[in-house]
Amino acid sequence: MRRYQAKKIEAPEKESTKPQGPLIIAISIEKQSLKIYDANGFFAETPISTGMRGHPTPMGVFSIIQKHKFHHSNIYSGAPMPYMQRITWSGVAMHAGVLPAIRLPMAASACPWPLP
Repeated sequence: MRRYQAKKIEAPEKESTKPQGPLIIAISIEKQSLKIYDANGFFAETPISTGMRGHPTPMGVFSIIQKHKFHHSNIYSGAPMPYMQRITWSGVAMHAGVLPAIRLPMAASACPWPLP
């Protein structure tokens, strides 16, 4: 088995640091981590924070169905949800912030933005 050195996601400095082609995002609720794979394979990994009791993160295969760079929550009193990427119409989204959802560090939520 080939081991790899995970790289921390940071805001891209050059065009060449952006992922290439379609993306697959794999989330481990148990490990509280997110991995991004692009057309060339593993691209990056970052820590995340998923749902909480009463607001669990659903498991399954999802597509991003809506994106909004400066979104505010309709459920949580208008709380800011920067770089929101919705995966269900019932209120589950990946975004920067502190809500019970799939939260990412700001640099990770903005990289890559916009998604293809």
